[in-house]
Amino acid sequence: MKFFKPIIYLSIPLSMAATPAPVPKPTAAPTAATTSVAQTVSDKPCTGIQAQDQRSALCAQWVSAEATKEASFWALLSAAFTGASVIGLIATLLLSIRSNALARQTAERELRAYVSVKVNGLIITKHEGDKYSLSFMTLSRNGGSTPAYNCVHFATYAVLTRKIAAIELANVRRIDDVVLNGGTVIHSGEEYLTEMGKGPMISSAEIEQIRKGEKSLFIFGVCSYVDTFHIRRRTDFCQLIDRENFSESFDAAVNSPDHSIEVKWIIAPYHNTAT
Repeated sequence: MKFFKPIIYLSIPLSMAATPAPVPKPTAAPTAATTSVAQTVSDKPCTGIQAQDQRSALCAQWVSAEATKEASFWALLSAAFTGASVIGLIATLLLSIRSNALARQTAERELRAYVSVKVNGLIITKHEGDKYSLSFMTLSRNGGSTPAYNCVHFATYAVLTRKIAAIELANVRRIDDVVLNGGTVIHSGEEYLTEMGKGPMISSAEIEQIRKGEKSLFIFGVCSYVDTFHIRRRTDFCQLIDRENFSESFDAAVNSPDHSIEVKWIIAPYHNTAT
């Protein structure tokens, strides 16, 4: 006789059935917070979490760096102001020098001598062989405020066409220092007559050329003087006569030998300058 073991079936509710344990959801790492803290610590070590310990080495270094940075800024600003002050001082000095120079130039212009020259009178002397010589006077006048010292005069004449005269008399000629010694003094407002002796001979053919208007008679020269500021000055002058005016003057001069006659001189458009 066989015995059978009874099989017992237990009924377990579905709610009690084994289920897998829930897997916890991963949480995001506090990256932003960490970054913010790191930034706070790196940018301003004496704030945030470091505020609890103001004596930390990192805080001290940051304070020192900030102080150095601020000191550098103020030093740079001070240097900029100093540079601007130096530039302003230099500009003021240059303006002062320029103002003094202008004041001196103005004083020289107002106080210096001004000598003008014109031809005064004419004497024509006839010589053998239909040759003529001329002598004349120059009248110098000081229109300045102070005397003109060591005044010397040089003048001569020539029969030229106006075209040739414009070329020959365009440039002033240098005066040798040797002949500048001595001279006279012309005070302010005064006039001074200088007699110029006979110059080169003029032929009768040249006289006829002047009468016909082919050439002109030019008298030119220079007056050199020293002003009150010890500066050597010069006045170059040139006057001419031609055609009808010359014929009238020539006839009067020939009929009155050794007597000065008045001549209607014309100021030439060249060789009339002053320094």
